[in-house]
Amino acid sequence: MHKTWARVAVAALCAVLLAGCGQPGLGVASDVGGHKITDEQAASAADLLCALVAVDGRAASRAMINKQALASLIDLELTRQYAKKEKLTADPTLVTELSQQGLTFVDQLPKKNREQFKDLLAEISTSRAILLAAGARLTNQPINLQQGDQLLQAGGMGRLKFEKSVKIQTAARFAPDKKGWPGEGNGSVSVAKSKPAKAALVLGQDRSEDQAWAKALPASQRCGG
Repeated sequence: MHKTWARVAVAALCAVLLAGCGQPGLGVASDVGGHKITDEQAASAADLLCALVAVDGRAASRAMINKQALASLIDLELTRQYAKKEKLTADPTLVTELSQQGLTFVDQLPKKNREQFKDLLAEISTSRAILLAAGARLTNQPINLQQGDQLLQAGGMGRLKFEKSVKIQTAARFAPDKKGWPGEGNGSVSVAKSKPAKAALVLGQDRSEDQAWAKALPASQRCGG
């Protein structure tokens, strides 16, 4: 009886505090295999994604953008850890080439977001170059951007196997799924339609919201619109 009440008390305390009992820690949005993504980093990425949504002429809820931005940071960290384990490196020339593809519209962003976007774009391009290298190794093919989708898919499958061994612990406010991905889904690379969305690359999967609903949200709760 005492043990039962003790378990109830602990559960109640966890629900109130949220800083422990399965949570990644105070000031931490997500812990990915021991690497902590801070609230500040997640908020900064969300601000950038919010700016990208506005440039794209769309609207989205800030809540969804927050989840997508964190999912993207988790995605990048998993690729870094995968590269370290498999001794994969990104070809600098390829990273530059991939980055150039996303810089064509950077001037459309607010000035305060431009350098941040360039830095994050370099990280994203490095991540993609690593997955291309992984795909080339797994399929025994040379790295060729003309076969980029095929190589990315193969590299992604290799990373997915690795990912199963990594513990992801995400703060409850991001509504993580059982694996720890925010918003009940991952933020892996997706093919987007518009140029700004393509430039974002892994900055959130394309989980479209009803535009009329999103645009009707208060300004403090939406991006774009």
